[in-house]
Amino acid sequence: MENEIVTINRNSIWLSYESVLERNNQDLLETTGYICYFNREKPEFILGESIKNDDDSPRIFNSQQEAKEFAVALLKNKIYPPSFLDPLSYDAKNISEIMHKPVSIEIGLSADSIDKTIKGKIIRCTSTSNDLNALASILVEIENGDKETYSIFEVQSINKL
Repeated sequence: MENEIVTINRNSIWLSYESVLERNNQDLLETTGYICYFNREKPEFILGESIKNDDDSPRIFNSQQEAKEFAVALLKNKIYPPSFLDPLSYDAKNISEIMHKPVSIEIGLSADSIDKTIKGKIIRCTSTSNDLNALASILVEIENGDKETYSIFEVQSINKL
């Protein structure tokens, strides 16, 4: 059993790799794959939750590196950051930590003047023409399936649903 810690959306996540052993033709045990577990705490007795297939069975990987890459990509879309930043603090480098996750977004001219609160997922962002890292707008897929675009300056807060 091997463990390592990775950072996903500003969270420390432990990944554990368990060898899948099978007997070969000479009746010796050999590793035929790996099951990957994730946990917010250092694993001791309980390894954590396993990465699963669509049928809810543990997914078996060919290598620990393959398991790590898959787990990190999967968990980036599932794990929320420990806190949300001011909307103007998000940029092209860190917006991925809240994209494609259900959020509540307050829209208005200022924090004292909220026009509406929408619930949905940020599915796309555009950058400014003079700084490709700075956000200009976000495209939100609302719970009813409609899509609406907002200037980053209209977004007053973003919160977990």
